[in-house]
Formats: sequence, structure tokens, C-alpha cells
Amino acid sequence: VGSGFGGLAAGVKLEEAGIGDFVIFERASGLGGTWRDNSYPGCACDVESHLYSYSFAPNPNWSQSYSPQPEILAYLQRTARERGLMERIRFEHAVNDARWDDRAGHWRVQTSQGLFTADFVIGAVCGLSQPSIPKLAGLERFEGKVMAITGWEGDQVWKGANGEADTSIPITWACASPPSQAIHLARPLRHCSPGRGSESCCCVRYNHRSDVP
Repeated sequence: VGSGFGGLAAGVKLEEAGIGDFVIFERASGLGGTWRDNSYPGCACDVESHLYSYSFAPNPNWSQSYSPQPEILAYLQRTARERGLMERIRFEHAVNDARWDDRAGHWRVQTSQGLFTADFVIGAVCGLSQPSIPKLAGLERFEGKVMAITGWEGDQVWKGANGEADTSIPITWACASPPSQAIHLARPLRHCSPGRGSESCCCVRYNHRSDVP
């Protein structure tokens, strides 16, 4: 269930184990999970790209040490095509319920497109693809626009910003027209360093090529 990093990895490993009778349910019309649903300004991974990759699909051509969201999503799409997973994915099949049928000896998986049965169910969903608005006191009196980073609604005009959690920092940095005042609400103390936008050098790319002994 899910076609993000976890779901695609499970599909590849099932194929490698000689298990070919499986499908991947995806509620959306495209794969990628978190990296499909999060496209806010400055969205990138805080783990170096050469480590944030599949062991079975090394990518020596990451453009930056911490690559941006579009590049990570393209990597997932390319991996799915090259490993033959596209025909396995059932897009727009949201899983609404999954129950074990003890009498029949299999799972009954109810999706938005009908009922399926399975011997095993692998859950590969991620909470970061779910919009979440923090419960802040007085939020109902705020006159500006309130939205979650998941499902970012294109270019926003910033006149002020309230942020909760670390993601508000790269959003504020990346916006072309920063707010006149940005308030970052966070539980523990945060330490900020300059943006991680360094390019991946040719030596690093060479060392991560699969054809290098």
C-alpha cells in the first residue's frame, strides 16, 4: 500500500525474490508519496542524496549534496520505470479498509475501485503525505490564509507567516518575496546554518558510479 520510497522498494525486492503476483495500491494518480505531495518552496531532503538512494539503484548524477524535491521525485519515477513497476501500480486505488478473513485464510482489501484479496499486505504509507494543521490557540481569529505544506497551492503572496516545525525555515528562505515578519513556532530550540545547496562535485559522482570497481 503506497508507491513512495517504501512501496517501490518492496516491489523491487519481491521481484528479486521471485514473487511476481502482487500489485501496489496508490490513492493518487502518480507515484512518489511524500515527494509527490510536498512541493513547497525549498523542499529538499535533509539527508545527503547519495545516502538517500536505493542500494539497488545508485544515482551518481545527483546535482546537489542535498537534492531538491523535483529531482528526488524524478529519481523515483525513473526507478519505477527501469524496474518494471509501473504496470504493477494501481493508481487511484485508495485503500479504505483491510481485514484478515480467518475463515478464508486471506486479507480482504477494500479500495475505492473495488474489493481485492491477498495473502499478505505490506503497509508502506507515510504520515508526511497527510496535511496537518497545528492546533494553535486563537488560530480561528487569524485573518490570513492557513494551509499545510502538504499540497502546497502554487505561488503564494507572503505578507506574513506563521510556521510550525522546521519546514517553515526553508519555505521562508526560498520565497522570492519574503514576509515582512516571519514567526517560527517550535517546541525545542532550533539551530540554523546556511542553506545546503552545494553542488555535487565530479569526484563524488565518480565514486558513486556502479561501473567503478
